[in-house]
Amino acid sequence: MRPTTQPTRWICHGTWSEVNPETLPIAALESIQFGHVLDRILREIILADPALVPVYLVKLKIADGFYRINININNIPKLGVVFPTLPGEKPLIALPLILPMDSKNSLPTFSTATETYADLANQRLALHQSGPSHPLDDLAHSIESPPEPVPPSVPSKTPAAVPIPTHRDPALPIQDQPRSYVYVFVDDFVGLCQGKQNQRRVRRTLLRSINQVFRSLSPADPATRREPVSL
Repeated sequence: MRPTTQPTRWICHGTWSEVNPETLPIAALESIQFGHVLDRILREIILADPALVPVYLVKLKIADGFYRINININNIPKLGVVFPTLPGEKPLIALPLILPMDSKNSLPTFSTATETYADLANQRLALHQSGPSHPLDDLAHSIESPPEPVPPSVPSKTPAAVPIPTHRDPALPIQDQPRSYVYVFVDDFVGLCQGKQNQRRVRRTLLRSINQVFRSLSPADPATRREPVSL
């Protein structure tokens, strides 16, 4: 490590310090929905009755994902790392307070939290509950606007839209209510709903469910802290 006028970034990976062999496999691996999220979304779209208005999707992402999960206080010293220093400098030890990204339990632990948000949201949606307003929903609603029409003199390069089907396979179950559901893949949420009147209900429900686990900002927070949902 040589002196430099440029800021340096030091990267440590727990694999080299044999953290994983000492880690108990207590996180739920089934919380990681690898390869199944798209199947689940497509299934809901197929089951949606087109006669009940079109299907809309909304995507939300968690900001600073793993860093939202605190480490058990008894495990903090086990993950301490000695920083390299120049000759004559005092030794530095880093003690992580939040979930590291290199532990074999990190991904399933974080995914367990985000799957919990989705479960909370879907429980409310199944009960047809309408959540209270949310600042981020109000922000999103304020900037929503229909697409601007293409001037007649400028040929559109957008391919022709595929018409929405009006009939469905009779083997599919009858749907008497517009569909609304939430899916998650690690830190990415996809809300599915039918009809513009249902959009805000699904979005509000998801935002409120996330804030039940990861709290929203408060006036006492430092300026560097961000909302759980990425803007």
